[in-house]
Amino acid sequence: MARRRPRRLIVVGNGHETGAVEDTMALYQDLEDWTRSTFDVEAVDYRCAAQDFVTTDKIPYVGTSPGHRGILVSHQLSVSRRKHR
Repeated sequence: MARRRPRRLIVVGNGHETGAVEDTMALYQDLEDWTRSTFDVEAVDYRCAAQDFVTTDKIPYVGTSPGHRGILVSHQLSVSRRKHR
């Protein structure tokens, strides 16, 4: 019998400006609570925080991650939307 590969889900949210939030764990917990109420989640394996990357030409980027052609990334989408409304 073939082994089933575990299914993974990446959830992002609760964006905030660097240094604007004192309790980052509360944001993680809020996002986890929403995720568990929306999806059948067995475990949360990782948590991370990152800053929004802004390209030098200010144009949003969607494409492959350098060095990881199997991973697609997008940057600056929410930042651009705010600036160009």
